[in-house]
Amino acid sequence: MMNLSPLVYDSNGELRAICLRRGPYVEKTFTVELIACGNPLCVCQEITLRCFQALREPAARPICVDIGLDLRQRSVSPSARGKLLTAGGTSLAEKLVMELGDEDWRDLYERFYKLKQAQTENVSCGSLIAAFPSENMSDPSLMVAYKEIFPWGNAFDFKREQELWLIDDQHCVNPACDCQNAVVTFLRTAVSSHGRAKVAQEMSPARYDVERDVFEALQPPWTDTPRLEVLVNALRDAHPTVARDMRNRRLQLRTLYQVAVNRERPKMPPRPVQRRDIRPNDHCPCGSGLKFKKCCGKFA
Repeated sequence: MMNLSPLVYDSNGELRAICLRRGPYVEKTFTVELIACGNPLCVCQEITLRCFQALREPAARPICVDIGLDLRQRSVSPSARGKLLTAGGTSLAEKLVMELGDEDWRDLYERFYKLKQAQTENVSCGSLIAAFPSENMSDPSLMVAYKEIFPWGNAFDFKREQELWLIDDQHCVNPACDCQNAVVTFLRTAVSSHGRAKVAQEMSPARYDVERDVFEALQPPWTDTPRLEVLVNALRDAHPTVARDMRNRRLQLRTLYQVAVNRERPKMPPRPVQRRDIRPNDHCPCGSGLKFKKCCGKFA
């Protein structure tokens, strides 16, 4: 028996409506607008389907209802339930959940992820409050992974010889440091038996100069396979704007970190200056790969 999806798409593959196949809403079409949580730092997986049904009477107001779905639990979201009820007391949202199949849930998640990615790329960081790890708040020389703060940020995924790769990028958030380097780790992913992506191979970290757009081994020589230049070329082919995007990511993290520091400063008692046993020619603890005297040591 064919399982008909309640999701209706236009000729361009865009989700335009829902049309239930069973129950009191059978064959009633609701045009739909997808709305994701407006906070790009939030890890929730809740999406809202704003549904409209035009009535036959020209003067009648169309029915509008928000259906909140929890994509992680594949259920009606407890924080935003649809309020349009059938005579038997079952909501439109619950009827929709009963008809959604695995492919429908995966499609909704992919559309939700794209919405969150767009939020992340276009956000005004001055209006956000991020929770940085406590060790970063006490020591700004430590690097921060972009995905740790922006969970829905672009993973820069790319394919090489049918293998799927992505990157983990970490940045120095010290406002007083003028280093231009990020630490990038290439990760090869695979699909687990449960259908979820997992890391199958982690390469040695590389240093990326975000201003010169240059990748090099953090601790040369590079001995991993594939070679670093092969991975970099595949990354650039898939993401031609990687240099601009990485500069923006560094700026986002530093802006958020400065906001977090300014918020914490009135609450934190003055700390005595601590001398750190770092010699000028040691590697800088921020992870840039430069010598301490040429990086954060200039501001010590």
